[in-house]
Amino acid sequence: MSAPCEFAVKYLYPIVRSELAKFLIEKLKFTQVQVAEKLGITQAAVSQYTNLKRGGLIEKIPDNIRGIIKKCLAELCTLSYAEQLSEKSVEQAVCNICKAIKKFE
Repeated sequence: MSAPCEFAVKYLYPIVRSELAKFLIEKLKFTQVQVAEKLGITQAAVSQYTNLKRGGLIEKIPDNIRGIIKKCLAELCTLSYAEQLSEKSVEQAVCNICKAIKKFE
């Protein structure tokens, strides 16, 4: 059995980062460099997330978990909050997702 945080690191972080990177680039017109700075990752990692070489597809996640992830991402992606987005806020979001998922177990 793996620890809950192991699940988050292996599965949730890549999906959350991928979805955030796509949103920030497509909707808010951020550059890959700006997204990298916000998420505390490299520009090359952002490129891999946006080209789905990292992160996988959120559509492959079970519906109940996908709903939790999308709800949390919607909160992170509000226009007023996007400018303040940081590596720490993404970390907190992943923790919140994990806590919500645990309620389904």
